[in-house]
Amino acid sequence: MEKYPGHHVRSNDGRAEGRPTTYVLHGASTIRDVTRPVSVEFEQTGAVVDPWGNFRIGFEGKTTVNRKDWA
Repeated sequence: MEKYPGHHVRSNDGRAEGRPTTYVLHGASTIRDVTRPVSVEFEQTGAVVDPWGNFRIGFEGKTTVNRKDWA
């Protein structure tokens, strides 16, 4: 079994920033037992009411990390 089998991200804050459909999620990413702050910008891609009457919103986002920051 690998010593570091996974990557964990925990969010501690999310808010709308800039345009009404742009959001930023702030949190911490843990890789190899090293935790660093990360921020990911998301764009709202759509909203719909599903067949059961639930309101659903889709988002798309990405970020780039430097692996050297996690040793």
